[in-house]
Amino acid sequence: MSYGNPIKSAARRRALELQLVRYDPHVACINGHMSERYTKHDTCIQCLTEWRQKHKNELGDLSNQWQKRNRAHMREYHRQWREKNAERWQELMEKSAAQRRKNKQKKNANLINNTNKEN
Repeated sequence: MSYGNPIKSAARRRALELQLVRYDPHVACINGHMSERYTKHDTCIQCLTEWRQKHKNELGDLSNQWQKRNRAHMREYHRQWREKNAERWQELMEKSAAQRRKNKQKKNANLINNTNKEN
């Protein structure tokens, strides 16, 4: 992964002009991946994906620690998001309720089936 590289490729220059998030450099990265790159930092997406996968646990731990230290900030952030995205929030709540009902029905069906097998 390389950060802050000078703009060498025409493909990246064009992607920056078009304000694209990703672009295809048509050349392999230093690790041999033929994947797209992020325009802003010229980072190979495959390299970044592999790095995140390798460091998933420690990244999650750091995030959890930060959130615990900043509970008030997180609470306010989520409150503002819910206000700003009221329709989306409602959709998510309805979807969640439907999923809970479905799981409850499935659990009840399993209990009935298990009871019938015992008899």
